[in-house]
Amino acid sequence: MLNNRILCVDDEPNVLNGLRRQLRKNFDVSTAVSGMEALELMAHQGPFPVVISDYNMPTMDGVEFLAQVKQRFPDTVSIMLTGRSELDIAVAALHQGNIFRFLNKPADPELLQQSILDAMEHYRLVNAERELTAELQSANSKLAELNQNLETKVTERTATLRRLYRFVSKLNSLDSQQQVAVLTVNTAASMLNCAEVSLWSHEPDIQQLRMQASTSTGLAKQLNIPVENSALGHIFSRNEIFITDLSSPDLESATWDKDIVNDLPALYVPLATQSKASGILVISASAKGGYDHEDISIAHALAHSTAIALSNHQHREERDETQDAVIMALAKLSESKDLETGGHLLRLKAYCRLLCEALQLFPGYRSIITPGFIKDIERSSPLHDIGKVGIPDHILKKPGKHTPEEFELMKTHATIGGDTLKSVLDQCKYQGFIKTGMEIAYGHHERWDGSGYPIGLKGLEIPLSARILALADVFDALTSKRAYKPAFSFEQTRRIIIDGRGSHFDPDLVDAFLFKEQEFIETALQLAEISE
Repeated sequence: MLNNRILCVDDEPNVLNGLRRQLRKNFDVSTAVSGMEALELMAHQGPFPVVISDYNMPTMDGVEFLAQVKQRFPDTVSIMLTGRSELDIAVAALHQGNIFRFLNKPADPELLQQSILDAMEHYRLVNAERELTAELQSANSKLAELNQNLETKVTERTATLRRLYRFVSKLNSLDSQQQVAVLTVNTAASMLNCAEVSLWSHEPDIQQLRMQASTSTGLAKQLNIPVENSALGHIFSRNEIFITDLSSPDLESATWDKDIVNDLPALYVPLATQSKASGILVISASAKGGYDHEDISIAHALAHSTAIALSNHQHREERDETQDAVIMALAKLSESKDLETGGHLLRLKAYCRLLCEALQLFPGYRSIITPGFIKDIERSSPLHDIGKVGIPDHILKKPGKHTPEEFELMKTHATIGGDTLKSVLDQCKYQGFIKTGMEIAYGHHERWDGSGYPIGLKGLEIPLSARILALADVFDALTSKRAYKPAFSFEQTRRIIIDGRGSHFDPDLVDAFLFKEQEFIETALQLAEISE
């Protein structure tokens, strides 16, 4: 509630009584017969938004008094009344006392009332500005803290992605399954800060799990565990990530597990390429005493990459299959944080291929859309949202509409992803699909008319791979059911894409989509997810 107190100062009691009677209807009026008395009253009974002072007072005149008021109570607004109209007094009052209004005495009642109301409003505005400034400073401080926390998380998660990529790249250069196993357990121990890590491969002919490598010197190098009637075998057969402790029923009848795992809880991660597990990674003795979502995501990425590498060594597959493992290992970390599902990545690959096949029939594209181009864009399409690992979970997984500030943070995922892949490309310049992935990560939210982000590229400035992914991503987003929206019909989606021709999308790509529209629909139906 607005403070409507005013203080009237005059050495003539009759004048003060007259002011009180005149103003008490609208204001809470206090009086003082001298400047010293008024200053003491303000010190003990303030604040007073407005002070009305006579000029001609003994000991301390009005100019001196109001100068003291300004010094001690800078928010108080001053009005001077005087029976003397000399110009030099008015100038002195205005400059020395910082007077808001100068009125001749006796003041017109309406003019005095209005002057006080104006002074009250000035007082309110000054205080409101101060409060707003304080709130703004507080908000800026919180934003700076949020930015610092975000920058720290981005740095940490970017470093994790780089380490994962270096790990997978090194896997590709190894010559044996044993080397792969040793690298995996050492990398897992380092990245997760765990003292005990062991890797077990499945021997299907004898239905046993064989230890391939371990960071613990106490385990025998050729230790074999039966799949049947063993805790490790039971967990392996489940083919899912599992965390066990002393209360787990799997340990009650299998005392040998305590020889493998000396410090619980333990994290078991299957070495699975698709649906079939080829082994299991056992992680224990965590320095922080447990495993959070980020640890599980990292362990899953390591195990998945290792499984692919072991499979490649076992079957002498081409190096391209290992490159696919690189992409999926990196994409899995962001996919586990996002609301999107694995089917989204599969459909994007298919849609990108369909658009490329259509563009090959258009003049001017035959020399650009080569088999290598199609292969690179299919492989790198899962990396388009890799930068979302740098977005805080409460924003990334928010079910409703983002605030403008949250949306600005969400938009940074394009730059985060592009920068991460650029740093990878700088170390491995021969990897064509990483270059394509970098272009897609940076540019898949750019728009043909230049209204996109993060740079605002326009037209042909946007890499072709990013223009292709943008249309494929929008088609899948519109036609897929999500927690925050129903699936659009194919007809609605068609109209939206046509409406975006020349604004959101490259006109040639809209034509390519229309040429392949029926195949888009068939692909969407074939790869529709059960949850949708």
